[in-house]
Amino acid sequence: MTEQNNDKHKQRQQKVKEQVDARVAAAQDVKGIFQVITGNGKGKSTSGFGVVARCVGHGKKQPFANILKVRGNVASVIYYKVQALSLL
Repeated sequence: MTEQNNDKHKQRQQKVKEQVDARVAAAQDVKGIFQVITGNGKGKSTSGFGVVARCVGHGKKQPFANILKVRGNVASVIYYKVQALSLL
């Protein structure tokens, strides 16, 4: 790019950055995430516990439900509200 094109590009990008920064500053909603992990095979519970460990490591309170066995229309559900982790 020529020097003139480079300056124009920087000016356009600065405008875009200011708009994005204004939208980020105006955002007041606190949003969460609801994650469902399904499928055959292994790793679903491990993945879920890993997500919980990361959230708690960042100081967040993390609810966690684990459906253990499904027989017909009946499921065993364990619900946790994880607030702190201790490493053994």
